[in-house]
Amino acid sequence: LDISGAFPNTVIPVLIHDLRKRGIPVEITNAIERMNEGRTTQLKFDGFTSEPIPVLSGMDQGNPLSMILYVFYAADVLEPEVEPEVIVDDELGTAFVDDTALL
Repeated sequence: LDISGAFPNTVIPVLIHDLRKRGIPVEITNAIERMNEGRTTQLKFDGFTSEPIPVLSGMDQGNPLSMILYVFYAADVLEPEVEPEVIVDDELGTAFVDDTALL
């Protein structure tokens, strides 16, 4: 599985839901939610600087935490939909997210 555009297309409310669903403490999920609130970007070129533009979706690709958070976000896609006794011991699932392998 190759997931492209993973970080800019992450829906933060879904990420928070997925983290809570997997038992991440509310203090941590609230902190992650606050980290992603009020983000803005600006366009700068030829001496022009735009007003701040709200960033409403996605995670910061340069944040080291983003890769870990994306594992939780994509976990439902990466989990097999079969009964545990059907999984063969030597089966391996892999996914690539923005040039990083998830095993």
